[in-house]
Formats: sequence, structure tokens, C-alpha cells
Amino acid sequence: MSSSNLNRKVQRLFGFSPLRLVRDLRLQQASELLNIQNKSVNEAAALAGFFDAAHLSRYFKQTFGCLPSDYRNVNMCFSCIDKLKEESMNQIDK
Repeated sequence: MSSSNLNRKVQRLFGFSPLRLVRDLRLQQASELLNIQNKSVNEAAALAGFFDAAHLSRYFKQTFGCLPSDYRNVNMCFSCIDKLKEESMNQIDK
């Protein structure tokens, strides 16, 4: 499958780019690492494929409205997954 064909299919299915899909999956993984496995922000960033903790923090705050360290302290287990699913469904409905 060509990259342009993949881009079109992902855009049609989810309402956003493949890059955003990958980023959102990485954010989901990072949130699980923070909450379930009690990893540090640096460890979660590295294991989820972010360049560094600052990179993770920027997208985490943009998506969930709080820093990863605050998210772990609040212990909102899996609410970020629900938020990503809700956002994806909103994009599909448009």
C-alpha cells in the first residue's frame, strides 16, 4: 500500500492523520506506564517512543490538560483512553 493511500484510509477512518494516530497511541501507552506500571515520566516517555520527557509533556498537556506527573498524582486511571476514544468518535461523526 502506498503512503498516500494509507494516509487517505486513516484520514477517512479516524478523521485525522496517521501521525496523529501514532502520537495518540503513544500517549495512551505513556498514560498506562505512568498509572499502572508506576514508571517515571522520563521512563514513560522513552518507552512510549517520545524523544524526551519535555516532548511527552507538551503533547500530554495539550491532549489531557495536565502534565504527566500531575496525571499520575491524580490517578485518573484510563480516563485518557476514554478521552482519546471520545475524540476519535467525534472526528468520525463529522
